[in-house]
Amino acid sequence: MVLALAGCGSTRPDRPDAFETAELDRRERRIVQGRAGPRDAGHERELAALACRIDAVGCVPLRVYVLPRAGLQARLWPNDVLVVGSALLELADRDEHAFALAHELGHRALGHFRTRSRAATDMLELETAADAWARQRLLALGMRADAGVTLLTRLRGRLADADARGTVSRRIAALQAQD
Repeated sequence: MVLALAGCGSTRPDRPDAFETAELDRRERRIVQGRAGPRDAGHERELAALACRIDAVGCVPLRVYVLPRAGLQARLWPNDVLVVGSALLELADRDEHAFALAHELGHRALGHFRTRSRAATDMLELETAADAWARQRLLALGMRADAGVTLLTRLRGRLADADARGTVSRRIAALQAQD
């Protein structure tokens, strides 16, 4: 994943089908049972509260899990599970955490779960749309407008893959163009 602030896929508007539901439930049980690594309950509470500031309605069904991860990632699953890697929390400040959460919530708010085939979808378009949504939410909350640029710039410096760096650079440019 580029920032691993990822778009998603589902067959029905905003909800997974029966097969996806079973798989997502299995993954969540694995997290809850501790088989995905130790959870960080303190950060989970903080991020859940922050998600509610970002999207008061959308946060109601949200379940937030912080797991030990070397990668820099936050991912919202179609079943309202938000998984955040601890490496992202260590890298970023509070406004950047808010950007990462808002980016993921933006995918849901913008209907990106409806996108079934990633091959047929311009993923950069989905990512930049979620970035723009996140930036607007942060501005509405009085947070730093440049939090997304700062986070993505820091991430870009940690990416080994040239294509991934290029994609992140295009996302940064799109955010900067909004100023």
